[in-house]
Amino acid sequence: MKRVKWKEYDYKIQAGPGMSWVHRPLISIEVCTLDGREKVPVFAMIDSGTDGTVLHSNIAEALGIDESQCRKSVLGGIGSLDGFVTEVKIAIPDFKVEYRTPVFFGKGSSSNNVPVI
Repeated sequence: MKRVKWKEYDYKIQAGPGMSWVHRPLISIEVCTLDGREKVPVFAMIDSGTDGTVLHSNIAEALGIDESQCRKSVLGGIGSLDGFVTEVKIAIPDFKVEYRTPVFFGKGSSSNNVPVI
């Protein structure tokens, strides 16, 4: 991946757990199928300490990804979330970067449903 210059982001306010308001570092990304035919724009939270990318399974559905063709997985941490893993392209327009990466698509609901990259 090419090096990019530091960019500071404003934190955006979103509804959080327990009817609270939380400030999160969100950026606009596009999640794309590997062939690039389908794209879904989403806001994703920047988490420099994450081990990988986590998205809700409804994004995979919008991309036309067939869950039955993907590797089943469970995301652990505080609690657990069932889902599946497959590779997609992620485009980050602010950095003019596009890359392929495996993504965990979680089924059901997590505490905040904010994609993490």
